[in-house]
Amino acid sequence: MASKIDKKDEAQFTKEALLKSKSFEKYKDLLNVILEDDKYYTNAQVQKMIEKEMKRKVI
Repeated sequence: MASKIDKKDEAQFTKEALLKSKSFEKYKDLLNVILEDDKYYTNAQVQKMIEKEMKRKVI
């Protein structure tokens, strides 16, 4: 039986590392605006933030 992975065990990345990432290349401009400079983020957190922003209504 597989054990649950602690959120503490997930890899965390800086804004700079995420902006250079091939995985998030098409969201580079969005990430540059929504991510804070001195914080660390997991891939799951970033994906959730992108989904939230993409669902926002444009005025």
